[in-house]
Amino acid sequence: MCLMAQHLKVPPVRIGFHVASIAIIELLRFAPLEPAATLPKRLSLLYEQARIFILPPRRTRSRPRVVKHKASKHQRKMPVSA
Repeated sequence: MCLMAQHLKVPPVRIGFHVASIAIIELLRFAPLEPAATLPKRLSLLYEQARIFILPPRRTRSRPRVVKHKASKHQRKMPVSA
């Protein structure tokens, strides 16, 4: 997928992994059934389709991430009576 990103001149994290991996698997699944001469043609078609796999840029966070602390020992749950 890094080659796809270089071809499209975008960072590799902007390529959607799930959809791109499905397209690559489909290419490889039917490769043994076709003549070897068609592989470069199908590979170039995959690179053309790669524009579909580009994700929108990530939004900036409105608030910074924080680590939530666990409850202390003194904040135990009340026992449940049967």
